[in-house]
Amino acid sequence: MKYIFLFLNILFFSKINFKKPVRKEIIIFDGDLSHLFMKYLKKENVDVVYHRFAQRICRDCEINIFILFKTILLFKFSVKDYVDTYIKFSRPKILITLNDNNLFFYKIRNQNLIKIAIQSSYRSTQKDIFSYPKKLMKTYNNCDYFLVYNYHIGKIFKKYFKGKPIQIGSFRSNYFKAKKPKKKIDILYISSFKGNSDNDFFIKEKKITYGEYRKKEYELIKNIKKYLLNNKKKKFAVLGCKAKTMKLEKIQWDKIMNGVPYKFIPQKLNRKTYNIVDTAKIIISLDSSLGYEALARKNVVCFFSLRPNRYPTNSSNFGWPQKKISAKGPFWTNSANYKEVKRVLNKAQKINPAIFFNKPKISKLINSQIIYDSNNKIFMSLINNILKKA
Repeated sequence: MKYIFLFLNILFFSKINFKKPVRKEIIIFDGDLSHLFMKYLKKENVDVVYHRFAQRICRDCEINIFILFKTILLFKFSVKDYVDTYIKFSRPKILITLNDNNLFFYKIRNQNLIKIAIQSSYRSTQKDIFSYPKKLMKTYNNCDYFLVYNYHIGKIFKKYFKGKPIQIGSFRSNYFKAKKPKKKIDILYISSFKGNSDNDFFIKEKKITYGEYRKKEYELIKNIKKYLLNNKKKKFAVLGCKAKTMKLEKIQWDKIMNGVPYKFIPQKLNRKTYNIVDTAKIIISLDSSLGYEALARKNVVCFFSLRPNRYPTNSSNFGWPQKKISAKGPFWTNSANYKEVKRVLNKAQKINPAIFFNKPKISKLINSQIIYDSNNKIFMSLINNILKKA
């Protein structure tokens, strides 16, 4: 039955390619975000192998009929067999992915190639690659390089997989040039609303509901509203989270703000997210990847670590998994009470980025979390070195 379902999805939602794959130096595993690589790699040297046909989430998903039939003739019928056959025919020097959260990638045998996994977003122990350590231990832990936000995450990858971690920050943020435009938004809140009700389970096996997960966030927003009422000239905006649920999200935020002026910026396919965060004087984030990316781009970001303080949600705390980071600091806190909200936001108002980000202690702390490598120079240096030696 699952093969029939897979066939129907391939038939209706995938592009069809009948040509035999030719040899390429680099194969990109997974089509999602693969377009980001094309800025740095020669098109004639690159190919993409897709594997998430049934999920319909890869951009321009494509099935190669030649490889499909070759796989079937070998009496192999899984998507993994299809991918292995594709790689065997393409004979790449490098297999690379921006889907580091997918265990499928690590199960692919090397076949005399170099495998590179790039961290695509903030990682934690909740609904993430590190959520099931026992499963990770059983995985064919095969990878050569991990390009990560920071070396603390790199150490966790090293715990489960063979390979060398290299800090590059966020590949996606590095792709977009950090600009210094006019600051149009006084306070920008990065929303995490994805359409789930408070009664839905966030992590079912741990019996953590979205209501429990958001409890302190609701307190934070209540106190942000109070802060705005005491600072009426401040322009407040909410950066929408998900395109599919943007109407529900807007309704939710209208209800939450309840008459307090604000601007809702919905998530859209072509939204220039990094340009938007670069125009904000202050950004508020709980545990979003974008919050860390904005910080690396030398924007003033206030982190509120407010998720339930127990495993696995405590991995949302600012600076996780780095040890010896206090619960409160100059631009972060684990409290949502008004006194703390006022302290952090008032302190942020006084920050001069030109001075603040050049302070040795601040610079060291931020670099230990994430760096900004404009135009992904570290990535390109690694790729060129591998190709020269291959």
